[in-house]
Amino acid sequence: MEFVFIFDLDVTIIHSEYRTSISEDGKLILSEWLALATWENISKDTLLPLSRMFRALKRDNARVMFCTARTLTSADRRFLAENALGCQFILSRPEGDNRPDGQMKREMLQEFFLTRWQKHQKLMWDDNPEVRKEVEKIGVVALDAIEYNNFMEVNQING
Repeated sequence: MEFVFIFDLDVTIIHSEYRTSISEDGKLILSEWLALATWENISKDTLLPLSRMFRALKRDNARVMFCTARTLTSADRRFLAENALGCQFILSRPEGDNRPDGQMKREMLQEFFLTRWQKHQKLMWDDNPEVRKEVEKIGVVALDAIEYNNFMEVNQING
């Protein structure tokens, strides 16, 4: 069976939490996130351990893609390019789209897979439990990115 590997960006591949504003009810304040999406801020982001897996899969010519709730800016694309995280397919939040992250990603992936990689097994890493629950409805195996990053970090430290 052939596989497609889908990666979220924030808290999965990229550490950017320091510029994330959270409301009292625990939700991301999207307007503040977008206001901080400048090159000056994005250039301070760092990579998480799953970025190494992404790069290894890409080197092996695996089918890899990103699916992010970010509205990608030129600064985001520059960061990806400068950190060797480019790929052919990036699904991102359309400007002005306020759907919940899980619904948005499920609908974007469902539409994307209508024309590509229909018969492939789909594995996705995402930190958001809502997203994982939603994409599983369309047959994507959704893995907890935080657990994977922690596991990879511990195993790297311990050899």
